[in-house]
Amino acid sequence: MRDFSADHRWLSINTATVRKQRGVEWPLLQILQACAERGIRAVAPWRDQVAAAGLRETSRRLRDLGLVLSGYCRGGMFPYTDAAGQQAARSDNLRALDEACELGAPCLVLVVGGLPGALGGQAAHKDITLARQQVSEGIAELLQAARERRMPLAIEPLHPMYAADRACINTLAQALDAVSYTHLWAYYKDSEVKLVASEGATDHYSWGPNTQKFIRCKSCGCVMQWKKHSVDDKTWTGVNARQFDPERLGDVRIRLLDGAQTWKVLG
Repeated sequence: MRDFSADHRWLSINTATVRKQRGVEWPLLQILQACAERGIRAVAPWRDQVAAAGLRETSRRLRDLGLVLSGYCRGGMFPYTDAAGQQAARSDNLRALDEACELGAPCLVLVVGGLPGALGGQAAHKDITLARQQVSEGIAELLQAARERRMPLAIEPLHPMYAADRACINTLAQALDAVSYTHLWAYYKDSEVKLVASEGATDHYSWGPNTQKFIRCKSCGCVMQWKKHSVDDKTWTGVNARQFDPERLGDVRIRLLDGAQTWKVLG
């Protein structure tokens, strides 16, 4: 086991966890100074603390102290009850993205939200399936803006005790299900597709009876393709078009595939 007692390179402080010292509220800039003095080189600040200190001032202080971010907390809180709530969540997440870019964060952490109103003490409903659907749709929409800014999104599953008010994504499986909504599958015959990557750059996972595998980038985890383990000249494969450069998709003809029954192209 490695000894980290004299090496803080792998240590990051979530600034929300040290906002109070002996009952006294510490402002963010003071926390950053204390981390730097103790050789802690990475932090994960929270947006309310950054807002209190000022975005530009926080960015400047991070540079002056030689600190880096391990993440920026938080975006998310996607579920809503009406159009106004949906727009408020959308606007807030776009602001969070821009703040993460200004601070040089490696990712925007998403605490996705639970039942609308529950965090304030009065849930608007108890339909957690609906909340999870809204989370998936919100992530898919936010991902487009994140790609334009080259800012990765990091979903943080929370303990099930927080499912109602803070995060209805509570397991890694649920997080993967949410991400699956961000795939835009383009279907080809398997013989028409060749995935070119450096050795060791990809890995894959299989589900069910191991008849199908999902190929993903080993570095970022993005799924690029699914394909059957056993293929012939009639076997289909799916390529994630979300990974294409947007300008390459502008003139692509869209044809719908009946993937439920016939596997025939419709029109």
